[in-house]
Formats: sequence, C-alpha cells, structure tokens
Amino acid sequence: MKKLSFFLITVTLFAFGSCKISYNTAYYKSNYAKLIDTSTISKGGVSITLSHMGLNEYFKPEYTHQFSVLWGSKQYLKSTRHTIINLFYQMTVYNVEITNNTNNVLSLANSRIALILPDAPEPVFALSKSEMAKMAKENELPCILFEMSQTQSAYPNVNTKLAREAIQNATFEIIKEKSIISRTTEVLPGMKVKGYLIFPYNEEKIISGTVSFIDIKSSTDEAGNTTLTSRFDYKITEAQIHVKREYSQEQRKYLEFIPISEEEYNTAQQQSSIK
Repeated sequence: MKKLSFFLITVTLFAFGSCKISYNTAYYKSNYAKLIDTSTISKGGVSITLSHMGLNEYFKPEYTHQFSVLWGSKQYLKSTRHTIINLFYQMTVYNVEITNNTNNVLSLANSRIALILPDAPEPVFALSKSEMAKMAKENELPCILFEMSQTQSAYPNVNTKLAREAIQNATFEIIKEKSIISRTTEVLPGMKVKGYLIFPYNEEKIISGTVSFIDIKSSTDEAGNTTLTSRFDYKITEAQIHVKREYSQEQRKYLEFIPISEEEYNTAQQQSSIK
C-alpha cells in the first residue's frame, strides 16, 4: 500500500476579483499483500500477531521534514523543500507483536524471518534497523531515490549532493525512532515487543506468498536450553484498496485516509474525466 496510484481534482474559483485555489477530495487506489488471516498464532510459550499497517501510518506528522536546497545555473540560490518522507515506499511492511511466555529470554538470532514468494528464486529476509540505516547511507532505500527524483523535478538545477545528504539525514532520523523487529530482536520472559516487520520487496508486485518465522525458540528448559523450535506461517494474497482524502480548507491540509468502495472511486474518476 505504499506506491499509490491516484488523481487529484483541483478547481479554480473566482471571488471578489481574486483567484482562490480550492482542493477537492483526492482519490487513491493501490494493490497490496493482504494477510489472509490476522489471528494470533501460539506455539509453545510464544505468540505472534501479524497485522496490516493503516495507510495513515505511512504519512505521520513526524515523517514531515524541511530541508534546504541550492539551485541555479550561474548563481546558487537557497530554497526550502517541505516533504513527507514515506520510509516504506516500495517495501512490504506489517505490524508485528511477539509475546514471550517462556522462562528465558527469547532471542531471534538463530531464527529466520522471511517473505516466501512462489515466483522468487529465494526468500526475502526481514531488514534490521542497522540494515535499514546502511541502505540509507548507501542511497539504496527506494524512499530516498523517490524523494531525490521529486526534488530534482521541483528544482531542475538542484545541488544533488546537498539535497541527497539532507534527505538521507531526515531518513536516518525516522529510522532511529522506529521499533523494527528482526533477527536482532530479544524478548524478555513474560514480556512482549511491538514493531514493524520490513521486507525489501515492492508490495504491489506480490500475488501470493507467506510471511514465515522459522526456527523460533518456543520452549526452553530451566537452564535456557532450547527444547522446541516452531514455525509461524502467515499466508498473503493480492488485494486492492480504494481510499479517499478530503482537503480541509480551514486547516489547509489533507485529512486522514478513509476507505471507500471501488464503485465510489470509479464514479469520482469518471466525474473527473468529464471535467
């Protein structure tokens, strides 16, 4: 649900001799990897719950950043770009909660958390926070590449090096504040952890597959030795979502996403094409 195809209707209104731009409702549709069942799975002393991220989680206020860009051919001028960085652009992401009801620390170090796709030659493994940071540093996160293309479009003569550094720094700040579940995660006895499960794979390309937690240490003896390892599988399938975002003239911003029917989306698109 990260890369949204959409159309935005804008209407120009004239009042009292002045020109005022009024933004109408924005409509979006997107393919995403839907969990077939979001029920909690419990095996041994471990319970895992996987759930979808709401669309509004991709555009939280804390993802909004401002950074300076230099532009101009002969003389560099300074401007400010105001943008919402979608950290999960072209990724597959779920909310996950892991509960440890064993008497020992649950370490995921020897487990595997994988996105298994029928047409992929090998599994796609979940990213850790350090791996996300490394990808940002090496300019490999899709969100950074996307923001750079948007910045270059807005400022054709942008100082590419400075703009990229600004976007990277903003992305680092977002990653630093996130709880990301991976093989580096440990859960204390009787405790639970919540966070994001992130796979470096474009969700819109997924037709079917499985999110698997493999070799989870779900039972131990008093000394902490593993007595049972378990596998937790969550089937996923292709689905499509339609949403709208209304614009508040009072607040001068778009409000949160609201799910709508395909019929409402198609009707709005038809009305837009007539105009």
